[in-house]
Amino acid sequence: MNHLNPKHDHFFGYRGGFFALDPETGDEYEPDLPTRREVCPRCHGEGVHDHPAFNGFTGEEMREMGDDFRENYISGVYDVTCTECSGRNVVNVTNLDALSPSDLAILDECARERNRDAAIERAERLAGC
Repeated sequence: MNHLNPKHDHFFGYRGGFFALDPETGDEYEPDLPTRREVCPRCHGEGVHDHPAFNGFTGEEMREMGDDFRENYISGVYDVTCTECSGRNVVNVTNLDALSPSDLAILDECARERNRDAAIERAERLAGC
């Protein structure tokens, strides 16, 4: 099992888990973290979602498209397989309750770093950088 090493690894979060970069080799690996299954947040367990090309319609736009389009849209004719769960209805997520206190502390620090970096990026965009 690849345990987390706070002194040697840098961790990056992604949906459902984390990956690490070994600073000495630059090699990427996925640490063996406990997971659990959760209902997919993208499709809410349906396995499909609206086609990405449909970014919402106003009532006027829907009327302009006509009754056939509206009925097809509402019935799911244009739905696509979920891009998050690939139609499986569930996704694996890291089971934080099963982590050791030291591993949880490392992941908490990663989350703080990621949030700090995101805040800096937002501030830079607002400043026009």
